[in-house]
Amino acid sequence: MNPNHSPSRERVERYAGRLRRYFLDNPLERRKVFYTLLAVCSATILLGIFALTRSDRPYSHGPVAGVHTSFDANCEACHKPQSIGSVGVSAFNPQSRWLDLECQTCHGGPDHHRDAKWPTDWPSQEINGKPTDAQCAACHHDHNGKDFSLVRLDDAHCTKCHADLANYHKAGSSQFVMKVKNFYDPAGGHPEFKKLDAEKQKPHERGLKFSHAHHMTEGVGYLAAGRGKMTKKDLVALNKDDPTAASRYFGKDAAADAAVQLRCSSCHQLDAGRMNLDGKSSLVASLAGDPKASILPPRAEGAYYLPINYEAHCQTCHPLKSPALTSDAGQEFPAFDLPHRKQPKEMKEVLRARYSGYLLSEKGKLDLLNKNAGDEETLKVGQQLEQAVNKSLGKLFASVNPNAKNAISGGTCTECHMTAGNDPNVEKVTVVSPAIPTVWFEHSKFNHISHRSYSCIDCHPNTAPAPQGKATFDAAKIYTGDDQKINILGVESCRVCHTPNTTRDVHGVGMGGVRSNCTDCHRYHNGDNPFQGRGAELRDPPKK
Repeated sequence: MNPNHSPSRERVERYAGRLRRYFLDNPLERRKVFYTLLAVCSATILLGIFALTRSDRPYSHGPVAGVHTSFDANCEACHKPQSIGSVGVSAFNPQSRWLDLECQTCHGGPDHHRDAKWPTDWPSQEINGKPTDAQCAACHHDHNGKDFSLVRLDDAHCTKCHADLANYHKAGSSQFVMKVKNFYDPAGGHPEFKKLDAEKQKPHERGLKFSHAHHMTEGVGYLAAGRGKMTKKDLVALNKDDPTAASRYFGKDAAADAAVQLRCSSCHQLDAGRMNLDGKSSLVASLAGDPKASILPPRAEGAYYLPINYEAHCQTCHPLKSPALTSDAGQEFPAFDLPHRKQPKEMKEVLRARYSGYLLSEKGKLDLLNKNAGDEETLKVGQQLEQAVNKSLGKLFASVNPNAKNAISGGTCTECHMTAGNDPNVEKVTVVSPAIPTVWFEHSKFNHISHRSYSCIDCHPNTAPAPQGKATFDAAKIYTGDDQKINILGVESCRVCHTPNTTRDVHGVGMGGVRSNCTDCHRYHNGDNPFQGRGAELRDPPKK
């Protein structure tokens, strides 16, 4: 008998067909070889197509944002290229390679804040000396479609630190509020604006005597105090050398006794405004039919207003002139225009030069170059000159009577400006430079164009004109600087709109619905020096 033969083998082999139950019998099993060959061939064909077309689209996570469309087919424009020699340990951590970007090739700039501290307990890995949470892609997530915004971020990116800022600040404390969870919630949300909060402790010193209510009142007059109204006739008299000055405030058919009525736009112009090229100036003539706009610089977006300028906004009603006077010897000196932005000592030299020129002119009726003139006569002329200079300088910096119509006589420096020092010698008095910032809230951004559906007085209190026959301002306060509060409403006025639409006011009326993300009003980068455009130090340098 064969020792390898099993007695039961024949019995089992009778039912060999039944052994198929131990094998899977389905279409995939029957065609597994075909599918294997198909997958290999398809992969080979696709790799061949990618190699021939040199397209990186198969490896992309999705379309990039619209601002990066030109790089959509060029991964190396943003992602650092990798090679066998440069992969190293990162071969086992593909995320670190994906976050190793070239953003600062185009977007060079500082980090968030020099005092920011990245916690060691964050589950992140360092790339080029920075944790992944400090990399650009930690907040700016691309490959989310062409309509996706890279700068309109979720508040979680900000509140991750600002909900408890002490843990993420090198010194453990900051000039800013340490706990902010959102904008709209009064409890734990955004605090009062820092500039307005500081105003309560110490009022901002503008160095200028000015009242919006006064200037917005018809005729710019102190109705209660008896100071008369400014009329078209007054403006014409004040600007004899410029007959077009009055046309800025009046139409052609306005009566001579029509009162001046200023509006917000009389002085405040958006930085998106265009230069007026109408008229017969040499600049317009040189265009010779070309489009006028071709020579103008690009307009800004109109977010902020241009700085107030004396020559453009004040001089028409407040011309700066030397007073007409007569010396003790009977020599008459006429009034003439004076330059602005001069300290008393500098203004004295201007007066001396102009009066000397007048005495040397034909109208002065004195010939100091006459060889026959004796020393005594020359001395008398010099005395008259100094007397005129000192008298004129004293009037320019004299105290102002709030009820007097000073502008008609040329005005004085102290009608608008504060002075430092009470020395009897006017030359030692200093005119305080105005301290009015171009942008009040330097750590935020605001767009006036976006809020043009509101009137100015909706957000700027105490700027409306006085009711007919009544004065809403105190003349004494204007001239002591006590009426110099910041005329900007606080954070609660913003929450009326910038809050979830489920919010209701005290009367139960629904409110809000306007977006209120942190990035709508705040920039992230360069937190120490937040200004990038108007208001930046290079464009709005501090006055010395």
